[in-house]
Amino acid sequence: MFNVLFVCTGNTCRSPMAEYILKRLAKECGAKGLGIKSCGTNVVGGSKLSDNAKKVLSEIGIKTHFKPKQMDKSLASWADIVICMTLQNKVAFSLEYDVANKIVTFDELVGSNVEDPYGKGLEEYQKTANSIYKNCVLLMRLFLKEGKVYV
Repeated sequence: MFNVLFVCTGNTCRSPMAEYILKRLAKECGAKGLGIKSCGTNVVGGSKLSDNAKKVLSEIGIKTHFKPKQMDKSLASWADIVICMTLQNKVAFSLEYDVANKIVTFDELVGSNVEDPYGKGLEEYQKTANSIYKNCVLLMRLFLKEGKVYV
């Protein structure tokens, strides 16, 4: 099993969208051996998936049952790769956990970071989801090419 952990700030927008989108892509292409989770570097107690993130995922046929998770030692240990949405997320995660050998940003992997749409309108969330989708397609190709997952 190859375990992927997506990280953003609040785990209410970007990283959950990446988690659900990569799960969808893995299912669609029949990829096996892939574990996918997400967390945040600064999760507020009682928070939930943002309404716009939920709407955007629903628009592409993804139903969600999600509760934001704060990064912790068990998630850091579980992951084979930690994919941060931005350099700031990478720095925050790296300062807390010794994961230098497995932490990257989307930009380092596929050439595109994912900026935070939090507090913006539905159109920004749709742009963010499109960016995440493109990144996840490239990520899946990379994982298949490197033999991290199989079909």
